[in-house]
Amino acid sequence: MDDPDAPTGTYHFVGQGEATWCDLAKAVFAIAGEGGARVPEVQPISTADYPTPAARPRNSVLDTAKIVRDYGIAPQPWLAAVRKVVQQLVIPEATGVS
Repeated sequence: MDDPDAPTGTYHFVGQGEATWCDLAKAVFAIAGEGGARVPEVQPISTADYPTPAARPRNSVLDTAKIVRDYGIAPQPWLAAVRKVVQQLVIPEATGVS
């Protein structure tokens, strides 16, 4: 049933903590490497080195405080979430999924 008093608006929901795209890539390859995948070297680059048609902010960290405050939904650390996904997709034997 609809609650007319429920908080509304735009909510961000991301893993707890901060990571760059480079951090994410390194984590994905490292976790996949635990299952025997090849781990390439990942080199960080600046936004200027990766031009896109859209202007990108220098810092685009999302804040989950609003959803935590309004609904009590707290994210898990981003690395733990990435580990679960990579293990399910790349290392099926680690999760018992085939």
